[in-house]
Amino acid sequence: KSVKILIPSNWENVPNIQEATHEIHDDAEIRVELENSIYRNSPFTFQTGACGDPGEFIQASGEFFTSYNTSEVSFGPLGQVFVHEWAKLRYGVFEEYGYPGDPLYPMFYY
Repeated sequence: KSVKILIPSNWENVPNIQEATHEIHDDAEIRVELENSIYRNSPFTFQTGACGDPGEFIQASGEFFTSYNTSEVSFGPLGQVFVHEWAKLRYGVFEEYGYPGDPLYPMFYY
């Protein structure tokens, strides 16, 4: 098994990369993008199915990866963050926590 991570073609000075040959962004399971308007720099898994249905892809911002020390302070151990998202991608596990001020996915229910 192997993992290929597609990064934006305009990133410079990234060591040890190979040019994509037949891989395309829309098929990538892990995507590095600009900051997301909803999730900002937080990694997230795009899920369209029911619980137990695999997700479509994991997306994180470049800032999440390039600011390793700050990201770990904000999100916790990055390995655990990635495994958390991977469970949602591969096994269709739904998110177990919400978001502050979000009426659809609140941090907790009363």
